[in-house]
Amino acid sequence: MHVGSLVAAVASWLDARSRGGLWYVRIDDLDPPREVPGSAEDILRTLERYGLLWDGEVVRQSRRSGAYEAALEALV
Repeated sequence: MHVGSLVAAVASWLDARSRGGLWYVRIDDLDPPREVPGSAEDILRTLERYGLLWDGEVVRQSRRSGAYEAALEALV
């Protein structure tokens, strides 16, 4: 996990927790040729190692195409 991404995660986690909110994690995996195998799992392990525990399921963008298509159809 890139240090800048970790800093952003800490800031958003602190913001959510300080307001009594929930913190979700989304994996942006929509560019398979550029994905490094195992990187998503490495990111999640890093977040856990630093105590940045998320609420709910991790959302993977690649598994939401149906929801995106439905939203586009509704807009049309």
